[in-house]
Amino acid sequence: MADQLPLHAYFDGDAFCTVAIARTDQTVAEFAASVAALVIGRRVRGAGGVLKVTYKGERLDPLAKVGESGLAPFERVTVAYE
Repeated sequence: MADQLPLHAYFDGDAFCTVAIARTDQTVAEFAASVAALVIGRRVRGAGGVLKVTYKGERLDPLAKVGESGLAPFERVTVAYE
């Protein structure tokens, strides 16, 4: 079983920051999709398209594993449409 990594995930356009649990073996793109599932249609309208994750102003590689992306517990990431 993969380790879990709690992150503060802000979805662009949302008024709230969500604590989202990422698995260290999932890709950054999979994590972005899981965050979108928490807010799209509830607090933010879906715009469609490709999601991106930024951390400290840098876009994370969508194919990289979350556990290899340099994130620490409760770091803040932003998920947005490109």
